[in-house]
Amino acid sequence: MAANQAPNTNEQVNNTEGVPELAQRGDERPPYFEYNRSEREALLREQADTSIARNAVDNVFSSTQWQEQRGELDRFQLAVLYQARQESDGSESFHCRFSGCNYMNKESTNAVEHIRGFHFGNKPFLCSQCNKAFTRRHDRDTHSATHNRTASFQCRYCLSMFTRVANQYRHERNAHPDQYEDPNGPEQDLPTSP
Repeated sequence: MAANQAPNTNEQVNNTEGVPELAQRGDERPPYFEYNRSEREALLREQADTSIARNAVDNVFSSTQWQEQRGELDRFQLAVLYQARQESDGSESFHCRFSGCNYMNKESTNAVEHIRGFHFGNKPFLCSQCNKAFTRRHDRDTHSATHNRTASFQCRYCLSMFTRVANQYRHERNAHPDQYEDPNGPEQDLPTSP
C-alpha cells in the first residue's frame, strides 16, 4: 500500500502476536462480547420495560466499553439493573430488572455478573490456553488451572482422577450414590440461637 493511501477498513488486521492459537485460526468471536451489538441493543431495549432500566441500558450503551466492544462493563452502571428486595425471612435478595428474566440471587455481585454475562454478553476474561471466555476473572483463573494441573484427586470408589477435590466429591456423590459417604461426616442440624 502506498504511504498516502488510506487503509481499507474492510481488511482484517493480521497481528497474531500474543493471541491464543484458537483466535489465530480465524474464529470470528469478538474477545469481549458474545453477541451481535445491534441485535443485543434492540433486544435489551425491548426488555428494559421500566424507566430505571431504560436509563441504565442507555448509559451502558453510551459507555466506551460498549461502543468499542472492548473491556469490562462498569459494575456500577450494571448495578442499577437489579432491584434489591426484602424477603419474608428478613434477608435481602437481588432481582434482575429485565422483563421476562426471573433471575434472583442473595449476593449483589452475582446479580451484576448475571447481567454482565447473560444479558450483555460481556465476557472479557479469556483462557490463554483454549480461548474460552468468562464473565469473572476468578472463574477464568479456576478454569485455566485445569490446563496446568495434574489430576491428583482420585475417587474413593473407582479409578477416576480429578484436578479439583470438589469435582471428586461431586463425582462420588453422583456416580456412586449407594456407597457415598460425605467426607465431612454426616449432616448435622446446626444449633439455633435463642
